[in-house]
Amino acid sequence: MTPSYENNAAIYDNYRAPARFIQFEDHVYAFKGVTTKADIAIHHYRCNYECHNLRIHLQGGVPFYVDGIYKIEEQLV
Repeated sequence: MTPSYENNAAIYDNYRAPARFIQFEDHVYAFKGVTTKADIAIHHYRCNYECHNLRIHLQGGVPFYVDGIYKIEEQLV
């Protein structure tokens, strides 16, 4: 089952671990990887249909910042 999040607030409340795919705002995002900076893990997702990257920043396994970036090409950073 693909986890589904209606908005950023749902991610802050319910997201804890990466899934192969997530549904966010009615679009499917594929998990692309994790980068770490100090004690922060950033989970990267990509929706090719929307040309949109979603980054979920976690500290201690808890999301504290979610941002999205529109990019034509697929990249982690």
